[in-house]
Amino acid sequence: MNNSNIGISLIFKAFLSGFISIGLEILGFRILSPYFGYSVYVSSALIGVSIFSFAIGYYLGGYFSKKANFDIFFRTFSIIGYLWLILVFLFYNDILHSFSFLRFEFGVLLSAIFILFIPSFTLSSLSVYFLKIASLTGLDAVSYSGKIYGISSFGSLLSIFLTSFFLIPSFGVRISILFYLGCSALITLLILKKWISKILIIFIFIICLFSLK
Repeated sequence: MNNSNIGISLIFKAFLSGFISIGLEILGFRILSPYFGYSVYVSSALIGVSIFSFAIGYYLGGYFSKKANFDIFFRTFSIIGYLWLILVFLFYNDILHSFSFLRFEFGVLLSAIFILFIPSFTLSSLSVYFLKIASLTGLDAVSYSGKIYGISSFGSLLSIFLTSFFLIPSFGVRISILFYLGCSALITLLILKKWISKILIIFIFIICLFSLK
């Protein structure tokens, strides 16, 4: 793959990472509302967990990017984020129902952590991974840092409107989560190299499709 194709691939994956991360945050408001309403606690918990997750992801992304086998760590992060979204898709009602019996503030915070922390942390770490790939393939890392963060922000903006004005009103929460699970499967497939791993990712997603009632 030449540098031009690598650059396009990195920008597309950056778009997906931003698209998924903020889309899940918007979904979080709707997921939590039946159990905790739309109070300032819900908004603060979701935004706070997202920002904390991004900070951890960027920091650990920078740390692991210095390792000789850095690609293994980031592929693992991508798989973890994908598998966690499967747990959210399958069990969010049961988990949030159990959290609703806790003290209100704790229940809201734990629910936000359950939905957002792992996916947001893993997705934000991938931005550093994309920059590392750009630098290793001879691309202008400074130039591509602007492109990667810019297109990631554009993906976030698009997902805000798509989720709020189309996905949730048209299809509801469960299918909206499945949509972002599919996006997570796509970015994971693009990052993984072994075909057996890719086949497993696709197989698991198909199982989730059949779990819809």
